Amino acid sequence: MLQKTEGIVLHSLKYGDNGLIVKIFTREFGLKSFMVKGFRSRKSSLKASLFIPLTIITMDIDGRKTAAAFNSIKEAQCLSPMHQIQSNFSKQATALFIAEVLYKTIADEAAHEDLYEFIESTLKYLNDTPSLPSLFPHFFLVRYSRYLGLYPNENGDSELYFDMRDGVFTSTRNLHSDFFMEAESNALKTLLNSDATQIGELKWSNALRAELLQGLLNYYRIHLLNFREIRSHVVLSEVLRG
Repeated sequence: MLQKTEGIVLHSLKYGDNGLIVKIFTREFGLKSFMVKGFRSRKSSLKASLFIPLTIITMDIDGRKTAAAFNSIKEAQCLSPMHQIQSNFSKQATALFIAEVLYKTIADEAAHEDLYEFIESTLKYLNDTPSLPSLFPHFFLVRYSRYLGLYPNENGDSELYFDMRDGVFTSTRNLHSDFFMEAESNALKTLLNSDATQIGELKWSNALRAELLQGLLNYYRIHLLNFREIRSHVVLSEVLRG
């Protein structure tokens, strides 16, 4: 039985000479793994370009429950072309960063429509915005943390440091080293109280942006056991230098 669903491609890996193993976060069924065969064939409608990370597609999938490790896709089409992301180097680097973070954090096969809509709106903003704010990756990590149960608890203006272990701001530094310094803590507070239209007005130094991005990734790493090293943020930091 075929079922139609929308999905956001998170990762694809070449399999053999003519196949792909693809991870797709679907609206109705959560995270699914698919085997795509014959993508090099002229007769196949399942072209490799459909499975570039963060492509939003609509597809017909085999809805039968089997013991197979991979689901199969019968038909697929691009639902929302992201031409501006593909033609802009800064947006490409940001998209690769977002895709890597999502791939390493989404593991639940249950449907999560609120998260799906958050990712979809994030991608549409990334594609449509005329000028990409250099703080957009930081803003994404802060907003995404809410869906992971990691959203920082902003418990007052007098607290100078952000304690990564407890996810709260404190007035004193604890004995451990997992905290943001005062400058990064203030920057985080600002992001918590900003929306996408305001972050472009924030003029922070390259050093502060780099420290805050690394700090947010460390925060994720402390709380998510399977959150491995993110490789794309080094390139991203260079691309978005102000």
